Amino acid sequence: MAERWSAGKVIAALRGPEHLESALRSPCGAVFLLSTTLSELPQVVKRVQRAGKRAFVHMDLVQGLSSDEPGLEYLAGIAAPDGIISTRAQLIRGARRLGIKAVYRVFILDSQALESGLQHVERSRPDVVELLPGIIPSVIRRFRESFPHTAIIAGGLIRQPSEVADALAAGADAISTGSVHLWQGA
Repeated sequence: MAERWSAGKVIAALRGPEHLESALRSPCGAVFLLSTTLSELPQVVKRVQRAGKRAFVHMDLVQGLSSDEPGLEYLAGIAAPDGIISTRAQLIRGARRLGIKAVYRVFILDSQALESGLQHVERSRPDVVELLPGIIPSVIRRFRESFPHTAIIAGGLIRQPSEVADALAAGADAISTGSVHLWQGA
């Protein structure tokens, strides 16, 4: 796989600062920063990295940062995250050009979104694909079969240990979740 989540199969997904300490104390090997401000970002990334975890920043959701290639270059310079997350194929390609790990977030809402997602992944060639919602094993299997050498993360609506197990059994390399109780079992 392009990316192994060897420090754990569960990734802490933070939508705000209220659970940062829990994520830092957890056995999770990576933290997805899903919502932050540009001014807070460098210090939060450094805290995550000092805790021995990889910090991935959701480019589309950073308040005060443009979701384009100049914004990506600025982010790399001021915060130096381990990678970015985006739903935008052009940002994924830009991150790859800059040598930054890229997680392409794909929302599977229906059959058309599934086919479109497969095509976008084929064209953008991200390091990692995150499928949302992550509770659909057949979709995870389809992406695994189509992209056997790309790491796959299942995210969204995963709240129970059985859902973690189902996603991993379907071929996900890891899951991302905002459920603190699942981080502790990572």
